[in-house]
Amino acid sequence: MDNLDELLEEMLCKMYTQIINNENRILKSVSSLSQKEFQTLDMVFSCERNDCNTLGTIAQRLGITLSTCTINVDRLIEKGYLQKVKLNGDKRVSYISLTSTGLTALKKRDIMHHRVVNGAIKNLTSSEKVALLSAINKMDI
Repeated sequence: MDNLDELLEEMLCKMYTQIINNENRILKSVSSLSQKEFQTLDMVFSCERNDCNTLGTIAQRLGITLSTCTINVDRLIEKGYLQKVKLNGDKRVSYISLTSTGLTALKKRDIMHHRVVNGAIKNLTSSEKVALLSAINKMDI
């Protein structure tokens, strides 16, 4: 590994650590939810938009077991971020949806993400932004 690779590795590791720290700070500023809980909210939001917001689909897309997903969803229901809805009288199938509190938490988090990202790239020229985007797209992450 040459000096340039070592420097890139060091900088990418620092960036990763900073991103994690920023994410934790952002999450604490918008609610008391954990990163895992926000991932569940994100997935429910995505599945709800695609009319596939059953517990099974949400668990599958999160890559977790149905029982783990049930526990996570039940906790978020208790906290007021999600709700279960039974449709068509079929008690075997529950649809999970965001409450207004859950949607507000996601919106607040997204606003904070937008501020952090804009702050990080504010000093880049347009050509530097294009070069950064090109380099990121080529990375095998």
